[in-house]
Amino acid sequence: MPSRPPRAIVLLVVAAAVAVVAGCSDEVSNGCNCCCTPAIDPTAQAVWVAQGTRLTRLDPATGAIAWTRQVTRRTPSGLEELTDVSAAPQGVWVAWGSGAALVPGRSARTVRVSWGPRGSHPTLATASGRTWVATGRRVIALRPDGTTGRVVRFPSAVRVEAAPGAIVVSGRGAPVLLDPRTGEQLSAAVISRNPGWRAEPREDRIVRVDPLDGRVLGEPLRVEELAAVVETPAGAAYATASNNHLAVVRLGADGPRIAWRTSIRPG
Repeated sequence: MPSRPPRAIVLLVVAAAVAVVAGCSDEVSNGCNCCCTPAIDPTAQAVWVAQGTRLTRLDPATGAIAWTRQVTRRTPSGLEELTDVSAAPQGVWVAWGSGAALVPGRSARTVRVSWGPRGSHPTLATASGRTWVATGRRVIALRPDGTTGRVVRFPSAVRVEAAPGAIVVSGRGAPVLLDPRTGEQLSAAVISRNPGWRAEPREDRIVRVDPLDGRVLGEPLRVEELAAVVETPAGAAYATASNNHLAVVRLGADGPRIAWRTSIRPG
């Protein structure tokens, strides 16, 4: 654990900007070992989707595929299937069990980072322009030159997500906030905000709710093979549907409706 909390801040932890959804069943057609792990990171400029071994960029306004790129190797054991994705100023980071890669763009050279031992499901988070990965009991700073920085260790397995000015580390016990620049623990009050959308995968439907009192707003929206709903701090919402193929759905800002739906080619 970090040794000292250098300064006090107050953070608002909003709905996670990255959703990870397990469940790719079409092993033969897409080359994935079950299970493939689609992940989505929506930003104001793009919607980044990592599935199998491939990264895809979507236009957030229309859902059109801007480009797609295979980032890692397909292996019979699925060792390099992507587990998470996080947009950063230098490009887009993707992670898998024993490594990560910074993808600067459509054709620029990918920078790879490796570590050991292999983690079961690494997660990524970017805050204040710095990206960290949680793998097992460690949280590791990733650098654009392909090296790693500070390593912060925890007593049990953890995951990371981004908040304004901090990396939120969660696992057993209360969340820990790290300064994204140094890895030092921040002394802060974490205020949770209730989500504005609720996914009900068993019923294949999405319900919009009032974040203040949980009151249902409008009629439920049916999305076949619904997996999860992703909300961004800016208020945009997306759903993922995953069966043999992955689909990303942009939800209407004015109520439960589909603004666009894009199918993602198996990775």
